[in-house]
Amino acid sequence: MEMREADVARALETCAEEPVHIPGCIQPTGVLLAYGSTTGTISHVSANAEDFLGTSPEALIGQNMLNSFGPDLWHGLKNAAIVGGRSPAGTFDLGSGPLDFHSFESDSQMVVEAEPWADDPHSTIQNLSFLINRVQATDSVQALFQQSSELLRSVTGYDRVMIYRFDRDWNGEVVAEARPRSIEPFLGLRFPHWDIPPQARAMMLKSDLRFICDVDQTPVPLITEKPALDISSAFLRGVSPVHMTYLRNIGAAASLTLSVIIEGKLWGTLSFHHRRPRTPTLNQRQILVGFLRVFETKLNLLEQQDAL
Repeated sequence: MEMREADVARALETCAEEPVHIPGCIQPTGVLLAYGSTTGTISHVSANAEDFLGTSPEALIGQNMLNSFGPDLWHGLKNAAIVGGRSPAGTFDLGSGPLDFHSFESDSQMVVEAEPWADDPHSTIQNLSFLINRVQATDSVQALFQQSSELLRSVTGYDRVMIYRFDRDWNGEVVAEARPRSIEPFLGLRFPHWDIPPQARAMMLKSDLRFICDVDQTPVPLITEKPALDISSAFLRGVSPVHMTYLRNIGAAASLTLSVIIEGKLWGTLSFHHRRPRTPTLNQRQILVGFLRVFETKLNLLEQQDAL
């Protein structure tokens, strides 16, 4: 049965008002907690803390970070806070195996994420150097698009890599794509402005990389006695159920998105889809964020040359 215009308008309004920056949950591939940036008192802990940290969330709420986890992790987090932004704090084993820790500040809280350390055989420097050299050699915008999508698919192993560009009214278009022949092409498809609502675009400006490991995952709630926490910058941030349904409908079980920002404005995205669950390693994410900076610079230069 077709939806009436009023039903469509109501659905779009609901989607646009969804508080995606404070989902109240994370993806299950890691653990998240937050503590006061001046007090060190733990205020938020994901419900799976015992699996990763060896202590229940209820036992951690209200405790001091230094007392709970010791001086090594504490000093790593303090050093990350000095660097600022989303920064690595080091690799530590709290009893369940080595974990990679990274942190960022939000609402006067330090948000800490930890994920199982992955022995990634690929060298970050070698892969990034290879990508940069190939991209720097391109001499047109379309060549940059096609070369980048093909290289990124080869390096990451995702089934599909697309370059998605916004127009002035935030309508989107797939302007380049790399994929196997066995899956349906998206190249040239256009999407209306409400396909990516305003609050999602605003979050893209804050966070350069986001991923979804499995569209059928069970989200892990955050345990807290405090107000909801803005975790826009978190790698593990929980995902909108609406977006999960959208990905299922187009045959994607996992995704990754890089925000392309030119002169402070959201230009578009580099979008990755996979037909099976997939979690990118921290090493792969570092490569992609490094590549993104080079891609943005090269794209800006080529577009300026075209304008001249």
